[in-house]
Formats: sequence, C-alpha cells, structure tokens
Amino acid sequence: MKDYERLKNAIDYLQKENLDLRHRHIMQRCHYASPHYLTDMMHGKKPISERFLDRLESEFFISKPWVQTGKGGMLTSHKNMKRTIAASEMDLKKAVMVLIKKQAETAALTTGRSFDDCLKDILSDIL
Repeated sequence: MKDYERLKNAIDYLQKENLDLRHRHIMQRCHYASPHYLTDMMHGKKPISERFLDRLESEFFISKPWVQTGKGGMLTSHKNMKRTIAASEMDLKKAVMVLIKKQAETAALTTGRSFDDCLKDILSDIL
C-alpha cells in the first residue's frame, strides 16, 4: 500500500469517527488553506509533506510513521493521546475561567453589584 492510500484510509477513519469532519475542517486544523490539497495528496497527485504529517499527528493522532511506511499502528500511542487531550482540556478550562471572570467584571461594572455576586450568578446559571 502506498503512503497516499494510507493517508486516505486515515482520513476515512477520521470522518467515520466524526461525521461532521470535512476536508476543509481537517486542513484548517492542520493550518492549510485549501481542502483541495488534501484531496490531491490522498490521490497521489501531490506529495505528502512532512509539515502536514506533523500537524495531522498532533491534531488527529494519526501516526506519521504509519502514513509514511505502514509500520506500527495508524493511531499514535494512547499515552500520547491522553497527554495531548489533558493539555487541551487544561487550556480550555483556563480559557473558560478567563471568559467567566471577564463577564463577571463587566456585569459588576455595569450593574454596580459586587464582582463576587456577579460571579456567583454566572456560575449558578452555568451549573
């Protein structure tokens, strides 16, 4: 099996796992503008770049060595996945906390209520 055929299998797998995942979304998450470039790579019309494989691995856990050579499994190790997911979840939690804090600060300024009271209201609405 050629590398572009393995890439196609990997993309098919990703789309079966997430029905809303389109070539455009995959390429955006890999920091590429054109979804057509992915189609070209999947059909062997364009070479699969190292940069793309690095991003595919970091964003979607598709093993770069597997796409290149067929050795090993299609997905990166479970341990790496867990570490990456945990880091993403931590970043998301921090971002949510910053947004909640800003919302409470804005509410306190516009209503004249205390920050703590506004924060409690926001958290009670969320929970």
